Amino acid sequence: MRSWARLSGSAATRFAIVSAASGVTNFGLTAFFHEIVGVAEELSYLLALAIALVQNFLGLRLLVYRGSTASWWQQFLQFVGATAGFRALEYLTFLALHSVLGIHYLVAVAVIMVVFTIGKYVFYGRTIFAR
Repeated sequence: MRSWARLSGSAATRFAIVSAASGVTNFGLTAFFHEIVGVAEELSYLLALAIALVQNFLGLRLLVYRGSTASWWQQFLQFVGATAGFRALEYLTFLALHSVLGIHYLVAVAVIMVVFTIGKYVFYGRTIFAR
């Protein structure tokens, strides 16, 4: 694991890699559960979100914020709460950009992904994984 961390550069780079892997997992598992397993789209997405959430937490805890010494369980619960809050803010921002300002939905999503990924990196590093 140390060699991977050394190869992947800074904590910010590792955060981007973990976040991208989580996004791919979310997308791929949503399709897998629906197309292969036959689960409804809504449940497929929910299952994929739950799995990606755990994957993202483990990736951040093990690969990005490796110096953290706080309780895993406590950090996981805080992470889940923070993630729910971020998702709500992301959706409200999407509504503001797309529905109110008329920005194309894909442009709005791209802007939100970039801005909130940077925000999450700073927030998680200064709060949940700071200990």
